[in-house]
Amino acid sequence: MKTVDNYKKSLSESPKCPHCGASMAIHQHTLGKGLLDTFLLFSRAIKMSMTSSIHLQKQLPLDKNQYNNFQKLRYFSLVSKDTVRSGYWSITEKGLDFIANRIAISISVKTFRNKIVESSNDKGFVNDLITGYSKEYWQKEFPYQIKMSKIVPMESEQVSMF
Repeated sequence: MKTVDNYKKSLSESPKCPHCGASMAIHQHTLGKGLLDTFLLFSRAIKMSMTSSIHLQKQLPLDKNQYNNFQKLRYFSLVSKDTVRSGYWSITEKGLDFIANRIAISISVKTFRNKIVESSNDKGFVNDLITGYSKEYWQKEFPYQIKMSKIVPMESEQVSMF
């Protein structure tokens, strides 16, 4: 109960808008093991469906904690919420590049009212953050890109004859 009491106390002590009483708190989010595991599950489900978006509750076996925290992946630009179909989420180009170990991303962000206000300079590749796999594994497991809302194999570099 002490943790709950501390949480309630921190809420009452967080800065409030003097006009409307809304919270003025800035929240820090870290791309930790839990979020990374959830993103890996999501990425594998996307790969299996060969579409860029899936319905979280119908197509992904997430536990309550994973489901409740899934939306935090958008702070790292790895996923985006489908604005047309309720319950659907999409992997972003950045998400595909990250899961294929092609780019490093900030591992910590600060948000204010669901908007990113600061990203850390500390960056990591997926093979640095999820241990037990080689760099080559990620590149072979997720060699995809998004084209017309579909997940398709990466196009190999074509040599021009002109």
